[in-house]
Amino acid sequence: MNDLAVQNQCLLLKLLHQWAQWAHEEVDLSILKGENAVGPHWEALRSLLPLYQSITFVDVGDGRATDFWNDCWTGKVPLPACFSNLFSHAKVKEIQLLLERNEKKKIQLQKVVDNGIHEFLVPRLSRMSAGELEQVLGIITEIVLEDRPDNHICPFAAADGVLQAGPVYKAIKTHGTSQSLLLLAWSNCGPPRVQFFAWLLIQERIQCRANLKKKSIVEDDNCELCKQASESADHLICRCPFAENVWTKKGFSVDDALVGLLWDARRPESIAAKQYHVFLLLLSWKIWKHRNDVFFPHMEPSFARLGAALKEAAALWQFRFPSGDRYVVTYWCNAFVSILA
Repeated sequence: MNDLAVQNQCLLLKLLHQWAQWAHEEVDLSILKGENAVGPHWEALRSLLPLYQSITFVDVGDGRATDFWNDCWTGKVPLPACFSNLFSHAKVKEIQLLLERNEKKKIQLQKVVDNGIHEFLVPRLSRMSAGELEQVLGIITEIVLEDRPDNHICPFAAADGVLQAGPVYKAIKTHGTSQSLLLLAWSNCGPPRVQFFAWLLIQERIQCRANLKKKSIVEDDNCELCKQASESADHLICRCPFAENVWTKKGFSVDDALVGLLWDARRPESIAAKQYHVFLLLLSWKIWKHRNDVFFPHMEPSFARLGAALKEAAALWQFRFPSGDRYVVTYWCNAFVSILA
């Protein structure tokens, strides 16, 4: 039996996405407020705004419907995910008061581009936040606003732009929570294309041979790494003997592991808690890329080559982390030595 409360949330998200495409003249979409946006129905929609922001990213037009801090407009993560020190110096309380008064002077991307970000920050910044400010100013400088509405893009939407409530419901019920699965896929510090991979992986939609066979693209679905079983997403990332060896060397248990529940994997004591979900994503991504090296250039599976690729990627990804979290990469690279062995 369907969970009617969650189902109703999904249908409201579908409605919210539809309105985001045409209500920009009447409603401030960054906060869902406007002259006619009143009543219990609008309150219900506003309560879903954080969830909606976690499953969409913005193709910036005029910047008026883009929430500077909470929307994903620089890629597929909101700014606080990568610049947490700077966000800790934002005038959040003052901003909230402006939103409650329904005033227009707030954290719209348009306002930040036109007037600067400093009015939304406290006067004195820490050294780390000042360093992040320089990076954010560089991002803002590159933004060129256009004379068109912002476009909120959602991976749950069909080709016609209509958000599909069914897949949203399935994702929420599979993970058992209304927000964390969606947030972990899109709002971590991994590169955008890897976040997209994570979202496909959670839904078992990566182009593994089992999925390719369903589409009649290949005749057999044997795993490219082990040649012993059907190459489903669960098998390739978790249960293939090659992948299982990688996970177990890091202290993970892969018994009955599912990619849809990857983020629930118990953290081994040897792995730092900081950026733990990015660590899971890094391992999954590089196993997938290693499989592609075997499939396309016809290279032999190699733990040494995989370990070297993990260390190289970790060294690059650390610059996407808040500066206070980058130390974990040293521990990661030390952990990857066991894969190289």
